[in-house]
Amino acid sequence: MGAAFKCAGQALEIALASNITGTITEAQVRVAFLHFRLGHYSRAREMAENALALNKIDSISHVDAWLVLGNCAAETNNLSAATECYLHAIDLSRQMGYSLALMRGLHNLATGIYLPHGKFELALSADKEVARLANEHQVPKLLWGALVTIAWIYWLIGRHRQSTATVDELLCIATPGSLEEGYGFWLKGNLAQESGAFDQVLPLYARARSIAEAIGEPGLGILVRLGPSRFHRSQGDAAASREWAEDALTM
Repeated sequence: MGAAFKCAGQALEIALASNITGTITEAQVRVAFLHFRLGHYSRAREMAENALALNKIDSISHVDAWLVLGNCAAETNNLSAATECYLHAIDLSRQMGYSLALMRGLHNLATGIYLPHGKFELALSADKEVARLANEHQVPKLLWGALVTIAWIYWLIGRHRQSTATVDELLCIATPGSLEEGYGFWLKGNLAQESGAFDQVLPLYARARSIAEAIGEPGLGILVRLGPSRFHRSQGDAAASREWAEDALTM
């Protein structure tokens, strides 16, 4: 994440020096997205709004900026605003034939809106469509994102066999040490708890946590602390459970 942020910042500096509007907005949206991933929601929102003000309504960067605004709204609990942003981005991407944004919009709708509302079947339907499109267009990054959500939902609603099968599919396409592999190990840790394979739980979370820390991804970093907290609580170790939960809260 640190390296990505540095490169995006350099790209923005070069774009500003070149004074080409399209290039500037494209770089702005990329930096805004990385601010979002790191939890800097006010800064991400500001940069996305600046990109919208500069760019044409039918540009790719315009659609991407709406997705960033939706992400920021979803993560700050303004789900109605997030829904509007996502649906607007989805409509624009369909009109433009911008398949990457369409997939991202559907995935964000699944994870940012349907999941928090407990609308699990709608979330499954949206991300299954993303997985289909990602396979069709050969976009592995968006495929694994959809598979994580699908496996996560199956785990949440107790369909553990389907969750396990989806995690196996995810790990088959995951690059060693990647974010998707980290999510795969986290999900396997959750499923190990459910199946009573208690000797596997903490080692799986530890593998996922090492990846999260190497990458610098806070979202997964929080989840791989909440997992051990739940495990220790289930084993009657309240002190260890609280310690992990406090660590997650600090992050």
